[in-house]
Amino acid sequence: MLRNHPKVSNYHVIQFLAVFVVVLPFMLLASEAHANGYGEGTSILAPVISRWLHVIGGVILLGGALFFRFIVQPAAKSTLEQQTLETFNTEVTRRWKKMVHPLIAVLLVSGLYNYYLHIPAHQGDGQYHMLMGIKIILAILVFTIVSLLVSSKDRPAIKTNRATLSLISVLLGIVIVALAGYLKVR
Repeated sequence: MLRNHPKVSNYHVIQFLAVFVVVLPFMLLASEAHANGYGEGTSILAPVISRWLHVIGGVILLGGALFFRFIVQPAAKSTLEQQTLETFNTEVTRRWKKMVHPLIAVLLVSGLYNYYLHIPAHQGDGQYHMLMGIKIILAILVFTIVSLLVSSKDRPAIKTNRATLSLISVLLGIVIVALAGYLKVR
């Protein structure tokens, strides 16, 4: 059974179930909302909740990365000894990882759902779809970098370039937010 598997913790089972509980209702409502648009008889609840989840997930992920990169790390480096700093970084990474993976799942599901809902409104709008494609590619790049940063595997190249990779993910996150803002008002 999976629960007794050494690499699958209760946390992994709960994480999987939480994503499944979020994904299934959205997928069921997506077909109705996509077919009917936002007209009469279509619930606006799912699109609103999806938007909220997407924005809140992005705020937490980007805000956490900014806080860790520009506040926590410099403060820890200037006040902690090397061995204590490594222990501190390991503990912070372990805790942050528990938020990163569910946030990535929420952002992927809600982002795809939101895009799916808006396809009819942007039929034939090549610029919108191009910019949305760029945003999605950048988001996948950020998810990859952040996943590597919180990975429990010992990767010397990641450890050595941790600050640079963190800065890159923050800057890409800011570009993603700027693209999202532009796409929302254009």
